[in-house]
Amino acid sequence: MEYVRDNENLSFPMPRPLIDITPFLGTWRNTNNTPHWVSSVRIEPLEGSLVVEVSGGINGSPESWGPTPATYLYGSSLQSASGGAWRASYDLDFCEVDLEANINQGLLVVAQFIRMKDGSGRSDRAVREFFYQA
Repeated sequence: MEYVRDNENLSFPMPRPLIDITPFLGTWRNTNNTPHWVSSVRIEPLEGSLVVEVSGGINGSPESWGPTPATYLYGSSLQSASGGAWRASYDLDFCEVDLEANINQGLLVVAQFIRMKDGSGRSDRAVREFFYQA
């Protein structure tokens, strides 16, 4: 197997350590006074993983998206079990949304990949919003 960087050619003890989810936990508020689609994100623990609950109510976004489990957790590096990022998905009837989030300089950065399925003619789109811990 080829590696891009020398530090990727490492062996780690098995089993892999669990990802530390504590950096993600809590309520996160949008840094923008006029958010695009999401006003806040609440993250709670769920059996070694996360459950994400999004609040919107902006530009056609539902007020409450309901809880959804994180589908993937990622460490912050190959050698670290510190939480680096997560992914979650929503089916909101009129659209499907994939969320990908990471913490950068104390902010939760959430990329939203929105696929419209209601026949409205609105474009699919990608949105990135920034959140501070409340």
